[in-house]
Amino acid sequence: MKKYLIFSLFIALFIWISCGNKTSNTSTSIMSSKDSIYIKIAKLNELIKLNPNDAALLNNRATLYIEKLDYDSAFNDIRKALLLDSTKSKYYCTLSDIYFANGKIDKSNDALTKALILDPKNNEAYLKSAEVFLILDDYKKCFEYLSKAVEFEKINPKAYYIRGMALKQIGDTVKAISSMQTAVEQNPDYYDAYIQLGLMYASQHDDLAIDYYNNALNINPQSIEALYNMGMFYQEHNMAVDAIKSYNTILKIEPKHKNATYNIGYVNLVYLEKYNEAITYFSEVVKIDPKYTDAYYNRGLCYEMLGDFKNAKIDYQNAMRIVPNYEKAVLALNRIDNSK
Repeated sequence: MKKYLIFSLFIALFIWISCGNKTSNTSTSIMSSKDSIYIKIAKLNELIKLNPNDAALLNNRATLYIEKLDYDSAFNDIRKALLLDSTKSKYYCTLSDIYFANGKIDKSNDALTKALILDPKNNEAYLKSAEVFLILDDYKKCFEYLSKAVEFEKINPKAYYIRGMALKQIGDTVKAISSMQTAVEQNPDYYDAYIQLGLMYASQHDDLAIDYYNNALNINPQSIEALYNMGMFYQEHNMAVDAIKSYNTILKIEPKHKNATYNIGYVNLVYLEKYNEAITYFSEVVKIDPKYTDAYYNRGLCYEMLGDFKNAKIDYQNAMRIVPNYEKAVLALNRIDNSK
């Protein structure tokens, strides 16, 4: 499971390199990005009709298909591009993206090896190779490729970001933070690095986490990721009002965000002891997701605290219908029965 999660994360990071430093992730920017991709593809279609043997045009369209997650079309284009011209290092980088996105790590690595043979100073290929070895837990090679990348391009925020991720993965948080800080020094708009810095400082219970989440929000004011992380930091440090404020900001952006809704209920239940308000939010959660077990359980707990044992029992039973032998619900039902 750990390997799958890491791989899913790095698919996005890997393809990012060939798409430019796109750090914003609001729903609005995603939609406009999709619209832009379709427009660009349409323009390239016309150019390729006029120049069907232009390998550069085919490579460009392949990179757009990758952004569109249309890997079959991307592969067809890059295969034609390489048949027309197999001397371009960047074409092999595009091919590596397609293999990587499809989980063919060995083939992705082979394509990157060819890219570096053709151009030993290809920064993109070094960075992608480093990410491949990070996925494979081969940290020695990961660091070797990053060193090469920085050797050829001194200002290289992506290299420091990947290095930070590798250091974080092996448990060297101090050096990981230092590397991420270098990344944001070299690129003050590096959203992902700010998020990682926030997470690492949060793991140390350091208030600097909030500063870094705010830096991410300065870049992307509608970042649900940054707002949620901030809310969790406040929640875990007994700052209930601030936590609710962060979650409510999320709900203005995405009204049916079930985890933010649930967390507001949880804060009202555990920290503020406002049981009726908590019930309102837990009820909204189960409307959004009828199988949200903890929402039923915690709503039941609210009812129990209010002395409404009938509804409490119903909710505990609902939780157990979703997760049989749900321990907390079993204990709660026994508690109610013993109180009679």
